[in-house]
Amino acid sequence: MLGPKSLGQSNEGRIGRFAFHSTLFALWWSCGLSTAVPWDALCSARHAMEPMRHEFHTQGSFPAATLVAERLEVDLAARGVVCNATRRCKVIAKNAATVEVCLAVSPHMCDPRSEPQQRVGGVAPRCYRFNVPRLVGWARRAKSRHPYAYSTRDAGVLWENKPGRPSNGSRDFETLEALMRASKLYTEHSGTRPAACAFAASGHDLRCAGRGAQIDAHERVYRANGGQQFDNPLRTPVAKALHIDAALAGARTSHRINCLFGSKALPSASSEVCVLPMLWWKRAWGTEHSSSQPHLCCAPPIQSKYDLASLVRANASRARLAWFSPTLTGDAVLDKVLAGSGGNALALAISECDSVDVFGVGLFSARIEDPKVYTHFYDDSVRMSCDRGVPKHTTLATDRLQG
Repeated sequence: MLGPKSLGQSNEGRIGRFAFHSTLFALWWSCGLSTAVPWDALCSARHAMEPMRHEFHTQGSFPAATLVAERLEVDLAARGVVCNATRRCKVIAKNAATVEVCLAVSPHMCDPRSEPQQRVGGVAPRCYRFNVPRLVGWARRAKSRHPYAYSTRDAGVLWENKPGRPSNGSRDFETLEALMRASKLYTEHSGTRPAACAFAASGHDLRCAGRGAQIDAHERVYRANGGQQFDNPLRTPVAKALHIDAALAGARTSHRINCLFGSKALPSASSEVCVLPMLWWKRAWGTEHSSSQPHLCCAPPIQSKYDLASLVRANASRARLAWFSPTLTGDAVLDKVLAGSGGNALALAISECDSVDVFGVGLFSARIEDPKVYTHFYDDSVRMSCDRGVPKHTTLATDRLQG
């Protein structure tokens, strides 16, 4: 099922007052090697869209839903990824609650985070329906409660459902709660909430758009994983660094989901809030971890441990840890999207801020009929296509690792 990322939008638009290793990975990352295009050629031929900012103060009425549908159809055509001015998407308000989006063509997907058949060129559905009141209600609920856990009691059901038990019993509980309570120093704010925040993802658009100053001008900047983590030493055959010029993607990060590298806190962690994602609550006690690599096929695996011992060491290194206690939508598909690191960062920003500007989100596509390809701004080049993969692709990926 396509989520917000998989719909192929690079909407750097405002989410108004409420929000709207396997071989398979090796096959995916090696597909399209012969059609990779340098960034300078791509950016000179294709320009990122100007930000689109809309605020809809709706009460769930049919005219309001119709207005949302009309504006979304115009925006999708202007973006030119899944439809354009001549091959338009159809966006229809089915009723006061439901907006249906039908793409110009059924897209071929090259997205490792999507459904299995859509990871290496499979066809995704053409039409999708969104329950607008459910999204609005979720955003309102998220804004009405504090998004962090300061104790096991604050975490509530999330904590009760966490698998396993600490090895040192009550002593480990006390250590964890001490770390949680300490996070109040940099996550609990008095007065009004931030008026405008930025969620800066790692999508391709940032490479061409030059939005760095615009991103940094926000009161807070939320990111996920290693994107624009300037002191991250990771290098891969696909990306020589996990950051680009600050003029393109910004230099500021106030909150980062998954900040550790190789289970250690980098110096930058002392100036950011290092947020443990919602998946931390689903890992068995003592096995909490996250991948520290951006490309699963093309670099030796690097895991960062987020178990209690690692967190104590990170705290001693001045990492400012915080535990995300999220508000879920109740929709299985949407909650799966929010469960990812980028989804966590966006959900946290929506919870804490009056409005959120979204940057660098969406899959790349050269034309309407071309595959929708998952590309980061820090990749050395852009893959223009993907295919279903054949055995030789695994060899190609292995050669890249050895070379």
